[in-house]
Amino acid sequence: MAHHDVEVARVRLAAQAFNTTFRIDASDGRRYALRIGTPWHLNTDGIAEVEPVWATALAADTRVVPPQVRRTREGAASVTVADEAVPTPRSCVLFTWQEGPTLHARLRDPDLLAAAGETLAVLHAHAAAFGGVRPDQVLHADRVCYFRLRDLLASRDVLFVEGAAWAHEALDRLWDEHGHDAHLLHGDYHPRNLLIRHGRVVPIDFQDAVWGHEAQDVAITLVMLDHDDPSGGAAAALRRGYERRRTWPLHDPGLRLRLTVARRLQIANLQFNVRPGVTTPFVDDLARDLRRLLGR
Repeated sequence: MAHHDVEVARVRLAAQAFNTTFRIDASDGRRYALRIGTPWHLNTDGIAEVEPVWATALAADTRVVPPQVRRTREGAASVTVADEAVPTPRSCVLFTWQEGPTLHARLRDPDLLAAAGETLAVLHAHAAAFGGVRPDQVLHADRVCYFRLRDLLASRDVLFVEGAAWAHEALDRLWDEHGHDAHLLHGDYHPRNLLIRHGRVVPIDFQDAVWGHEAQDVAITLVMLDHDDPSGGAAAALRRGYERRRTWPLHDPGLRLRLTVARRLQIANLQFNVRPGVTTPFVDDLARDLRRLLGR
């Protein structure tokens, strides 16, 4: 916080997941969220500027107002800090504070799920016309494991390699036939990254933004919704809201299946890098589904 023009009155832990977030109460009454990054830098170095640029444009051009980045005294969107007590330097970003529960805590509310779908459609419509971010500033989601991590699928089970090849067939067709339609995507739009404020859905955490297709972004959301609500009701409500603003981009059930498998494999590879040698229920479920899909 020494890099910011903020007089700190209080610091408290707000959330700990992949990142760690602290709530900062300033002496002037303002509140902020300080996101401490992980040792793993999944995206490009340019993502630090993509977040504030797109968030600012969304707030100016739409009714979607994500948390805004509070820049340092030098005008930087992030600052990398090292400390003897922390194994590796961490990238830190200060945001305006957003109050409210996550959508994950309100998954039984179909109106909020529909609002999440409508908000995603607004993001897609805005990004399709937005020229403020260049394609080279973010990763391109044209392969299964597009994060900047080692591909460890083969080290765990050949089944994951076969599954990646199966999913890649859909990705190749999508990019070969519709590559010109690719644009900026949120890249991690799911219930834990959506806050509810005064009945509106507020997307947060744009640090996984990528260049890709709207169908891929929707598939990322559906992976989490299908996990939390296997009945399909949550996914149906999301789609209803999306179609208020934009044509649903994932009509083909076969494409949906392969894109959701691609996302699940990417998350599995992330887990293999972050927690080597550890098998999780997520990985076990994926292996079971791949055996069924591939006839193993």
